[in-house]
Formats: sequence, C-alpha cells, structure tokens
Amino acid sequence: MTDQEPPTTAAAFHLLWENLSDLIGTSATATLVRKAAKHAATHVPSLAGLKITKPAFEYEFVVPISWNDDGADDLRVLVQALQPLLVELTGMIVVHRLRTIPVLATLLVEDDRGS
Repeated sequence: MTDQEPPTTAAAFHLLWENLSDLIGTSATATLVRKAAKHAATHVPSLAGLKITKPAFEYEFVVPISWNDDGADDLRVLVQALQPLLVELTGMIVVHRLRTIPVLATLLVEDDRGS
C-alpha cells in the first residue's frame, strides 16, 4: 500500500503538543491547551476528557479514549479555540510554524488573525 493512513486524533494531538512544547515550552503549552479545552468543552463535552497533569517534573496528558479511533472534529474545535490564544501570545509565529505540518495545518483556521 503506497498511501499512508492518517494518524489517529491522539497521534495528531501528540504532534501538536510536541511542536508547541518545542516552540513555547511545556508550561505555556499546558496552560494554553487547558484554557482552550475548557472553552471548547462548552461546545464539545468530550473535550472534558482531555487531562493535562504534572505529577512530577514533566507534564503528562491523557486524551479522550475516542481519540484513538476518531475525534478529529473534537481536535479541530480544540485547535480553533487554541489558535487565537497563540496569536495573542506570539503573533502569527507559532501558527505559521504549525501550518508547515500537514496534519496540523488542516486543523487551523485560515484567517491569519487566528479568529
């Protein structure tokens, strides 16, 4: 088979987390993702299943179980809630970087203001 299957939503979130952590650090990533998830959970209740903790020195996350099979729409809503926060914090720098990653680019809002 020549075509690769798209990553699971859990894998796409992991990719988002790793790239954001590289760019803005794990503390800022955790804070912004938590805030975006809390806001987005009012529209997508399954996002309440996204748990981000820091039991020791490193942040850990647990994604909703549905993200192992599906959940792409949930992740899209999360990223669209996250994008304006990233723009407010960094201008378009982080958003432009995320757009270079095909899996993540499809989740971002096209409007360059992030809203």
